[in-house]
Amino acid sequence: MSGPDKIADGPGIGGGDGIEVTVGIDQLEEFLAADDPDVREYAARTLATKAAERPADVRSAVPALTDRLEDEPSIRSHAAAALSAVAADHPGAVRESIPALTDRLEGEARSASRTSDEAASATVRADAADALAAVAAEAPAAVADSIEALGRYATDGNERVRVRTTDALAAVADAQPEQVVAVVDDVAAAADDETAAVRENATAVLAAVATAAPDAVLESVPALVDRLEDQADDPDGATASAEAGAIGGYAMEALRAIADDSPAAVADAVDPIAARLADDREGVRHDAALALESIATDRPGAVVDAVDRLADRLDDAAAIRRECVGALREIAAAEPAGVASATAALVARLDDPLEAVRTDAAGTLASVAAERPTAIADAVRPLARRLETDVEPVQRHGVTAIAAVADAQPDAVEPVVTELAAVADADDESVRLDAARAIAAVAASSPNAIGPVVPALADRIDDPHEPVRRPATDALAALARETRAEGTDVSALLEALEGEAENASEEGDEWVQGHAARGIADVARSATADAHPAVRSLTRRLDDDAAAVRRAATRDLVTVAAERPLAVRGAVGPLAERLGGEARSADEDATVRNNAAIALSRVAASTPDDVREDDVLVSLLTALDDPDRSVRRTVRRTLAEVASDAGNDCRPTLSLAVAETTAEAERVRVAACEALATLGFESGAEAEAVVEALRELLVDPTSAVRVAALDALETTLAADADVEPTPTDVVLESLSDDDRSAAVAAALGDVAQRNSEPVAAAVPSLLERFAPGEADAPALLRALTTAVAADGGDAGTVTGALVDRLDADGDRRATAGELARLAATAPDDAAAGRDRLADLLAERAGGAGRSGDGEPDDEAIRGYAALALGTLAVTGRDDGSALESELEAVDDRLLDAASLAAGGETPTHTDGINTQLSGMGDRLDAEPWVAGLAVLALAVLADESATLRPTGIEKIAGGLGADSPVVRVTAGRILEMMADDDPAGFADAVPALLAALEDPDADVRATAAGALAACAQSDDESPLEDADRDPIPVLESRLADRDGRVRARFGGDS
Repeated sequence: MSGPDKIADGPGIGGGDGIEVTVGIDQLEEFLAADDPDVREYAARTLATKAAERPADVRSAVPALTDRLEDEPSIRSHAAAALSAVAADHPGAVRESIPALTDRLEGEARSASRTSDEAASATVRADAADALAAVAAEAPAAVADSIEALGRYATDGNERVRVRTTDALAAVADAQPEQVVAVVDDVAAAADDETAAVRENATAVLAAVATAAPDAVLESVPALVDRLEDQADDPDGATASAEAGAIGGYAMEALRAIADDSPAAVADAVDPIAARLADDREGVRHDAALALESIATDRPGAVVDAVDRLADRLDDAAAIRRECVGALREIAAAEPAGVASATAALVARLDDPLEAVRTDAAGTLASVAAERPTAIADAVRPLARRLETDVEPVQRHGVTAIAAVADAQPDAVEPVVTELAAVADADDESVRLDAARAIAAVAASSPNAIGPVVPALADRIDDPHEPVRRPATDALAALARETRAEGTDVSALLEALEGEAENASEEGDEWVQGHAARGIADVARSATADAHPAVRSLTRRLDDDAAAVRRAATRDLVTVAAERPLAVRGAVGPLAERLGGEARSADEDATVRNNAAIALSRVAASTPDDVREDDVLVSLLTALDDPDRSVRRTVRRTLAEVASDAGNDCRPTLSLAVAETTAEAERVRVAACEALATLGFESGAEAEAVVEALRELLVDPTSAVRVAALDALETTLAADADVEPTPTDVVLESLSDDDRSAAVAAALGDVAQRNSEPVAAAVPSLLERFAPGEADAPALLRALTTAVAADGGDAGTVTGALVDRLDADGDRRATAGELARLAATAPDDAAAGRDRLADLLAERAGGAGRSGDGEPDDEAIRGYAALALGTLAVTGRDDGSALESELEAVDDRLLDAASLAAGGETPTHTDGINTQLSGMGDRLDAEPWVAGLAVLALAVLADESATLRPTGIEKIAGGLGADSPVVRVTAGRILEMMADDDPAGFADAVPALLAALEDPDADVRATAAGALAACAQSDDESPLEDADRDPIPVLESRLADRDGRVRARFGGDS
């Protein structure tokens, strides 16, 4: 039995004012059945009040309350409210009331239509819907008989009713989607509701039904398409945004399921579906890709306009790129020309780790090549690289595509005849045929180009598949026509071969034809026999100790390369070694180096791919700054031979270096960066190309590449060249690129630290582009303060510039936060602007003082100004007088912490210190300026007691996990200072410091690294040894940190 309840002044119960009548739950239940409606209303109202406070106590009254749902309006209103409150916490208790609640949901609507009290009726409907939704969330099957009623009220005039009825439907659909099929039309109508929560529920229901019974939601496709780009405009921006995202996600999930079952039903929605390929959420992009692949399989023409969007996602997650490339292959099979624009993206996927992706990429290129072979000419070499090593489907599609290109543009296939010959003996006769056909097409255009593959072709003249024999023989014949063979009548052999082709049906002709083919093969072999058998000997002599021997060897190789460059292909690597390269010293003799470069240029003119091998390319790029002018000139000519015709305004050699910044091999990317620094730039177009290439490498996953890119960027910015735009202009423009802005800003900070002059000239522009609170703001502050400091202060201070900004339009609170950051990260700049900070604190207090009145941002600005001054005081950049003199302007709740930071009195007893440590620790979750000052106060208190120092340090370390980067930076700076002074007591702070090494804010990582470095260098037992987490892997990972300051703390390159 439930306990008694004290009820004051219940109508009709008790006597006089202020009399309390104790009424138990059981009595209230009895009152619900009283004849007097006032008593029933009192009981229902009292139970509703009690249910709102202690719903568990009212569970026993549920049957009696349910009976009152048919009572007079005021009574059933309280009964419904009580049942709703109980259901919210104990849905099982009202399960038996579902039929009555459902009747009330509908009965109230009918009742409202007959009376004028719509508001009261809507409240009862909403309470009934609340209870039904609560039960559905716990036991969806329990409301199965209420589905149709819930559907009818999904579009009710009352928002709460709509939200809760669709909540219930969504819960049922998630568990038993077939149960809500009957109300799909009602739900689809609710998908356009003005309330985001209703739209979210409706699209969730449609998605669940579409997955289980897609044909049931075909009529809902237009409503779902409209929801793909849902814009929630509820007052609560954060919630609205999340709801809008969920709505679009559910809509895409539903459309994907429909497309899988009935692709024609969504064929008209290709464009909005394709737009979802750019969604931030991987799941949505995957659903969009699946839908487009399904549509493309059924109606490829409908997806042609989505080709570029599909191509853009070929570097996405494995599941997404698999579906995207599958869709492109389906489109290409029907409309090859429509996929031509995706060639570059498809080529990039030929190296994909997924076999299915490589196969579809190669198959798509083969389809395009069949109709527009010249469109995939750039894909020939990447395809050729896959022929010998990849799986059979990739090999088959690749050689088919190359053969199609060879028929239309044989010069594009000429460099890959060796790769084609390698598969001329494949088990698949179609592969052998296409390889022979492609080589024959090249031979018809350039007979001498097939010299290296004559043996392989000769083997094919007896191929078991007759169609292969003919193109192989044709290729050999093309070379034989260009050959003078002593003792052999080449013309007769050719005539016999051609004559036999015309009379192949006559008996004996096959033997004659075979004899002629073999004779032609012998002629071709003689034409390509090594006329210079000394090439191998010359190559070996390249390593001779005597410079004269090496000079002679390279000179002779130049002669051979001039006559027969193909014969020298095997010497390309050893020749490149003479030029030096990664971990190799160049030959000490300039003549040897120059001859080697000349020989390589001869080979490059004939077979450029041989010289584009990684090691060879690294040697050539490295030799661009050879001390000998002749060598440098020759190397540039050689690289120009290798460079593709970029069709831009850059020198060929520079274009090559830019292109190689995207090479797969790390050493090539490093060499390309070094080459860009060596080559410099001669025009605005070249400056743009260089900076854009280096900008991409600033986020390279490899530390060595990032360092090389930074070095090259420094050289580029320091170059004195009269071009438009200047490199600095291009870099500044890059700061508007959201994806790379933070990396570029960080690079400017590193450059400024090494050589401030290039950055100093850009200070006004950097200040103009500086946006407080943005991702690149910390890095820009670092660049600005470094450049301004190097200028000797003539340009003022960054602190002063930010104070001036507070009176301008913009986010004043964020600007004030950056002032506090400066005090921790650039204390010299902040100290130089100390008086401005003190004035700011006083001015913003104004007449409001500590009352909190004034402009909305004034409290935050005062708080951040106090934090900046306090940081300077605690870190020893100020004696605390600036903050102390303005304590009257500090808000009351900050006063104790600010006083401690300014050097005020501290408790003298351990208990007092401990009490204040606890109090300050509790403030770390408050506003950033409050939490930041608490960190400073903790530092002061910690240094007052050796016993409590570890406690204080641990509490300060808690600030490293704060949401605000200003608090985290302040905590990191304080911990670094304290560890430098004395690393004792840091053991419990080590885990937080290690976690801070992975903070997205580079300033936090740098300060945490500094604190850990100080701990590691402790003369006594290092706090790192007591850490509950192995610090070594984390510390080693920071040696490759993107920020030079972090690397420098651990002895890495800076």
